[in-house]
Amino acid sequence: MKAFLLRTCILLCCTFGSTINLFAQDEITIESCKESTGENIAEAQPRNDINGNPCAVFQIETNDVMGLTFPNKNQYVGEVRQSNGTYYVYVPGFSYKLDFQHPDFIPGTINVAPFGFKKSITGGKTYIIKLKAPQKIDNAPHVSFKVSPFVPGTSIVFDGNRKELKQNTDLKLRCNSGTYNYRVEAPNYQTETGTIEVKKGAVPISVQLKPSTVQVNIKCNVSNANVYVDNEYIRNYHVKNNCQLVTYGIYHDADYQACDIVYSPKGSKFNVLYDGVKYPFETKLLGEHNIMNILAAIAIARYLGVDFDKLASSVKNVQYVEHRLEVKKINGYTFIDNAFNSNPSGASMSLKVMSMMPNKRFIVTPGLIDLGDKQDEINKDLGKQMKDQVDVVILVGPIQTKAIYDGLSESGFDMNNVYVTKTVKEAFALVYQLADTKDTILLENDLPDAFNV
Repeated sequence: MKAFLLRTCILLCCTFGSTINLFAQDEITIESCKESTGENIAEAQPRNDINGNPCAVFQIETNDVMGLTFPNKNQYVGEVRQSNGTYYVYVPGFSYKLDFQHPDFIPGTINVAPFGFKKSITGGKTYIIKLKAPQKIDNAPHVSFKVSPFVPGTSIVFDGNRKELKQNTDLKLRCNSGTYNYRVEAPNYQTETGTIEVKKGAVPISVQLKPSTVQVNIKCNVSNANVYVDNEYIRNYHVKNNCQLVTYGIYHDADYQACDIVYSPKGSKFNVLYDGVKYPFETKLLGEHNIMNILAAIAIARYLGVDFDKLASSVKNVQYVEHRLEVKKINGYTFIDNAFNSNPSGASMSLKVMSMMPNKRFIVTPGLIDLGDKQDEINKDLGKQMKDQVDVVILVGPIQTKAIYDGLSESGFDMNNVYVTKTVKEAFALVYQLADTKDTILLENDLPDAFNV
């Protein structure tokens, strides 16, 4: 049998495209809040909270904004009514905050405390809250960047301002009419630059990234072989025997390339691109490392003559490795158990998986340990990475997790959704209090409570 070398390319998660607006101008603002002196809906059409006490009503009036939603169902009672841009939300009398979101704007929170209601409202009363949405970005002068392929860590520098591309989406940046220079930077890819003139409306900018190339001399039966590699160990390795070279990966072109990767509580779905044809695969396993291992096995099996249909069936039946991104049901709740696989790269990979999970996303973690003098720095960076990947953070141990807490705070994470407990038992009790059965909870690392005293 001929010997061959499989080399690893950097991974890329390919997700469905959409549009995101990242500028503060796209934020819905709260203009006013006052108690209604007219019709009192809370009294005319009453509802009670779980304790049997009368609810108050937030009568939320907008400038004809349709599609406003309220994701935190623990903050209100029953269904939300909507009519011509006005929303009627029943809230418990002890409440004073209500989260809202809209696909065209930055998510926000209604907080009535600054309007004189001292962190509480009165049940049985109606409060008129006026929200104002800015002009949609589609109607204002702006540029729309489409970068392909999507590479984590990509930055777009436009008019001297840097924006990180965090998702596989078009990035819209508001600007005035004029001429602008831009630059697109991505790890292991060549920097792309250009100049664009903006007059009115949208100006699309399509950027095709080109890999940074490295020529590696390989002594084998393939003459004049040029190999594009990213892994430094492979780049520095010189094959001295005669061999066939087979490549697999996700970031760059390869003989076997995984793409269209989607994670869910049921596992991973992806396509394997081979010789111009996409072959569908699905597995219970989660995480880029598992997909890379599957790709390696596929490449070997294909070399041995196994067809793609049999491979797809086998991959579908691969079982979890215990406590390593293992999906399990506990008391009806969906948990991703990553208790035994917590290291800096593994934790980052877990957060990427969580970013695709449905509904509200929780993480319960005591942080990372045994990292020497880099421990606080790495945990702080882990806290920063949680922004936009999870919705609620539960930290176990106030001392052990202080660096994560600081990282969350510096990243702009909503600290109202960050909780610190002393023990794992307290953390689980809090999960069951805050989450519902449609949410996803990541258990990142398993640390004895002795570390947290």
